[in-house]
Amino acid sequence: MADLIELAAEYRVCGLACKEALKKLSVRLHSENLREEETIEIRRRITLVTAMARECLATSNYLKKYDERRHFLERQRQEIGI
Repeated sequence: MADLIELAAEYRVCGLACKEALKKLSVRLHSENLREEETIEIRRRITLVTAMARECLATSNYLKKYDERRHFLERQRQEIGI
C-alpha cells in the first residue's frame, strides 16, 4: 500500500507548510505596531494553525507507523507460512 506512504508524505508537507505559516504569523505579531483587534486576530490564527500543524504531522506519523506495522506483520506471516 504505497498509497499510505504517499498520503503520509502529503500530510507531512501540509504540516510543515503550517509551521512556516506560524513563523510568519509570529514575526508579524512581534514586529508590527498592531491595533488590539489585529493582535487578537493574529493570535486566533496562530491557535488554529498550530492545531492544524499538530494534527497534520500526527496523522502523517500515524499513517507511516501503520504502514510499517502492516509490512512487519506480512513478513511474519510469510515466515511462518500463513
